[in-house]
Amino acid sequence: MKKIGLFVYRFLPIILILALGGYLRLHKIDQYMTFLGDEGRDVLTVKRMIVDGKWTLLGPTASVGGFFMGPIYYYFMLPFLWAWKLNPVGPAIMVALFGIVTIFLVYYTGKKMISPRVGIIASLFYALSPLVISYSRSSWNPNIVPFFALFSIYFLWRSARYDSWNDLFWELVQKHIQKKLFWILFVLLILWFINTFHSVLTPFILAGIVSYILNPLVDFLVFKLKLSRTMCALIIYFIIVLL
Repeated sequence: MKKIGLFVYRFLPIILILALGGYLRLHKIDQYMTFLGDEGRDVLTVKRMIVDGKWTLLGPTASVGGFFMGPIYYYFMLPFLWAWKLNPVGPAIMVALFGIVTIFLVYYTGKKMISPRVGIIASLFYALSPLVISYSRSSWNPNIVPFFALFSIYFLWRSARYDSWNDLFWELVQKHIQKKLFWILFVLLILWFINTFHSVLTPFILAGIVSYILNPLVDFLVFKLKLSRTMCALIIYFIIVLL
């Protein structure tokens, strides 16, 4: 009991700040969330993934340049949109949860880099910032960038201070996520699948399963290489059989 009391006393400030930040971000979020063209486009894309099975490796179009970003934000949205039965409030709650975790990350980073007092003050300012609260109440892919940016800063600091390759590895992982290079993580997952099941399944059956999983990559190649869908599917199947 004494240990519990000591734990609560020690972490009470950040617990109260997280509770306050959570309330400001989640209270009546369905009434105050922003839902404009970009948000609608994202929800429609994820809805096609859930309802129609049209998976994608193309993300939203960049505001400048007209190029396509990676789709990892769509895959972050997917479980929340599914859980809320295609209600756009689900992805908005996801962003709010990212915002709450970012409050704790601000505290933790300030505590480790400078002092616990700095962590408390910084997290309190972040939790109460009207602009941050506003952006934490709607589903838009730039709104979760503060979490990954701070994550990057923390592990970059750790890798420099402690000369740690593990910290540098996690820094690179989050950099891929922050840049939305989802296809790199996707390829790594497929390579793990092939390595795990290659001794159980015949090459052609395994190639067929992996080709089905890689169906979004077919759309990506069709878009990039301007080839027919059948040709792109055969190219992927052939490469997998060779593996």
